[in-house]
Amino acid sequence: MSRILPVLLICFGYACGAAERERVIEIKPGDDGKTPVGFRSALTGVGKPGRWEVALDEAPTAFPSVTGNAPPTSQQRVLAQLASDPTSEHYPLLIADSESFGDFTFTAKVKVVSGTVEQMGGLVFRLQDEKNYYAIRINTLNGNFRFYKVVGGERTAPVGPELPIARGVWHEIAVTCKGNQMQFFLDGREIMPAITDTSFSVGRVGFFTKADSVSYFTGARVSFTQREKLAEFLVRDTLQHHDRLKGLKIISTTSTNTAAHVVAASNPADIGKPAADEQKRCLQDGSVFYYKDGKIALVTMPLHDRNGDVVAAVQLAMESFPGQTQNNAVGRALLVVREMETRVPAQKELVE
Repeated sequence: MSRILPVLLICFGYACGAAERERVIEIKPGDDGKTPVGFRSALTGVGKPGRWEVALDEAPTAFPSVTGNAPPTSQQRVLAQLASDPTSEHYPLLIADSESFGDFTFTAKVKVVSGTVEQMGGLVFRLQDEKNYYAIRINTLNGNFRFYKVVGGERTAPVGPELPIARGVWHEIAVTCKGNQMQFFLDGREIMPAITDTSFSVGRVGFFTKADSVSYFTGARVSFTQREKLAEFLVRDTLQHHDRLKGLKIISTTSTNTAAHVVAASNPADIGKPAADEQKRCLQDGSVFYYKDGKIALVTMPLHDRNGDVVAAVQLAMESFPGQTQNNAVGRALLVVREMETRVPAQKELVE
């Protein structure tokens, strides 16, 4: 078999409703020896890293035949995890690092090809990192479907039904997450009762195997409702509830831009702009700044998370009034920011 690593291209389409998008992951040939663009290989447990490559296999066609005469399968490039490390606590992962999802359905076809110690293939979701995520998988050696979570690198006891699952056959597995509830499907049928868990509310998706399992994946897709960042929600909601506010900016950093910049604003043109000097100071040491421009009072002050750490700077543009002083302008702004702080658990949840 030729060793061609995949480039997994991500394409966008629109499903039922303006707020809902479907993301389709397609496997295309790439350059030998390179990690797929937008994805990274990782490992939970011990042993050697996984070997994620492209393989040619007889796989289900993407669309049903219009005439009914076309074959249901064809030779296609599929994603294959080919490492066969027999170490028991060995979980190779391939993680889509481009975006996190909150409410979604993640679906893929999986075929377990071989394995002596284990014969598994599955999906990871709401992944924070390789030590914190949810997972579902099929096991063709012992005949079962399981869900579990990994927290701090420790795996919980798997739960799910016992049932025969054929090796060397494509099976469609899927998970639907809505809030803290998860539903699980095998070959189009809900396979076990829904599970409620609050450990992870948002995260990335990916694929995994265990031990010496060689498994193939194809037809992966994520259908999801476009998620509004908490910072964007805070700007919109705060302006709706405070008539005298004429503008609002939240300044912070993100995992993809570590320089302080505007992450949310009432004026969309401001988003992404570098932080001004006083906004940087506010982020660094919690300084408060006041400036008056005609009938508008501008106050910049820190935004704290639930632990009391400064996670952002907020600039409020407020309608001024006769006799307004710096002290009462800052006092007005403080009341608004404290309302916002009650909704901010941490910096990551604010901006991503």
